[in-house]
Amino acid sequence: MPAASDIRASHDQRFGTWITNPDTLTTARPSGNSITAGIPWVHVDFDGHVTGPTETTTVSRYQATNSNYTLDQRRQVLEALDSAYAPFNVRFTTDPNPFPGAGPYAGRLLVGGTMTRNGLGLFGVPGIARSNSFRSAISNPIAAVQWNTNPRSTNLPLTVSSVGFFAVHEIGHTLDFRHKGLLASSTQAAEEYYDGHLTAAGNRWVPYMGKAPVGVNVFPQWSQGSYFRNGRPASNSVDEVAALTARLGARPDDFADTITGALPTRSVGDGRFVSGTIGTRNDVDIFRFQWNGGPLSLRVDPAGAVMGAGTQIAFGATDDVSGLNLQMDILSSNGTVAFTSSPTNSKGAAFTDLNLSAGTYFVRVDGVGEGSFTGVNSTGFDDYGSLGGYTLSGLL
Repeated sequence: MPAASDIRASHDQRFGTWITNPDTLTTARPSGNSITAGIPWVHVDFDGHVTGPTETTTVSRYQATNSNYTLDQRRQVLEALDSAYAPFNVRFTTDPNPFPGAGPYAGRLLVGGTMTRNGLGLFGVPGIARSNSFRSAISNPIAAVQWNTNPRSTNLPLTVSSVGFFAVHEIGHTLDFRHKGLLASSTQAAEEYYDGHLTAAGNRWVPYMGKAPVGVNVFPQWSQGSYFRNGRPASNSVDEVAALTARLGARPDDFADTITGALPTRSVGDGRFVSGTIGTRNDVDIFRFQWNGGPLSLRVDPAGAVMGAGTQIAFGATDDVSGLNLQMDILSSNGTVAFTSSPTNSKGAAFTDLNLSAGTYFVRVDGVGEGSFTGVNSTGFDDYGSLGGYTLSGLL
């Protein structure tokens, strides 16, 4: 595996075809059997769309202008979708004719500069979707996002990370999800969209079906409505992970949860990094390695993260919209925890020049929470929605 500073180069190998031909990009990660034939797919169209003569015209018709997004901006949106839906059997592609053996077509998501509904402009609305239209008989686009409309500002367009958030949000509507907000109290009106809360460490948690986050240090996650503000609970307590699992199916677990089934790190991935998925709150991935003694450098980051050479992943990177909060443990040969990395200033975790004696060890990767939802005002989140893809790299 490469040095820790090589994670970005390793990650982009998965998008090698995308760099030269955007019409062949898929967000499938090479993580064992997590992608199989027959999985429904959504066509993400960045190039503008005008409803054609064969498309249904008896329902609302969405149209979008060309996004004029660069290859890197398109990749960031695809990675946002892939991160949010990583545990489930759905995939996203810019190719309207994916590889033979792919599953059924589930619909089209338009990402454009501007969009219209039945020929009329949509002002102040960054995204729109047909409720419960995923894999329906409707042939029109099922969701659309426009980057030139920012409901928080009349002067600034949406950032690429916000477009990624809205893409996840609108696809959620096509899967029959409603907004996550707050109930009314005797002194406060109900709120349709929850805009999240700060954790004790200064990070911000927000539900995907709530209001788009602003700033940095953001954890967007699926929710079951466990949060509180001024004593007010969520307006919607749907268990979204359970609903997505029931509707789409869960991807098979890719790596062992116990040391007895752990694979040696050198036998997985492409030899440069390990790519995996935390699919449920109870899922952990464990890898075995033999160490000859000396300083060990190892790191794990959400898939799509951007980092500087040899440094911890920084919040605010536009293509890191993952809600996966990672913890990494080094286990001794009998499975007991020897070292733990779980920083509050990073979604990733790392060991740098850890002095480790010779022997057999295990690396355990887990999605964890921070603080708590409980109380009058939530000051954190649990591990319920800490899910998604990750990459593990280091000096092994």
